[in-house]
Amino acid sequence: MFRTYRGMPKYKPVIKFLSESGTKNVLQKTENYYLQDNKKEMPQADAPLYFVIDEKDNSVDLTEKGLT
Repeated sequence: MFRTYRGMPKYKPVIKFLSESGTKNVLQKTENYYLQDNKKEMPQADAPLYFVIDEKDNSVDLTEKGLT
């Protein structure tokens, strides 16, 4: 779910799923885990993705897999 949110944050099924009670809290806890220690764990979450959309920073970044 977190990877889907990182890759397609405006994807309607994800938005619908996040609107369910408690789900947004789980996503936030997961995101906080990967963001701790200056995003040290974030490459593990992004490894299978081709690109990452970061709405907070208004940016789109290609991952290693996306570059190849």
